[in-house]
Amino acid sequence: MNENLDEEKLDRLFAARSARPDTSGLEQYFETRVMARIKEKNGKASWPVLAWRMVPVFITIVVILWAASLTLKPEETGDYFAAITNYEDDDVATF
Repeated sequence: MNENLDEEKLDRLFAARSARPDTSGLEQYFETRVMARIKEKNGKASWPVLAWRMVPVFITIVVILWAASLTLKPEETGDYFAAITNYEDDDVATF
């Protein structure tokens, strides 16, 4: 009787081993999952790459500042210390 149980167990194991598993669920969207995993691994950009990608933004900022400096140019007074003294004409003691 024990031999019959062992033979039945072996027959069931061999039958399960020879049956092909259903992999249709895993096959769906396989390429999408692989590409998402590759993108996730390669998606971590280092700071030089990010800086290179930001070059157009930096150029835009420089052009805006350059245009603003041309259009908003203040009058030249000839007094180079005016920005420090707030245009006060007090006598400055000389040493």
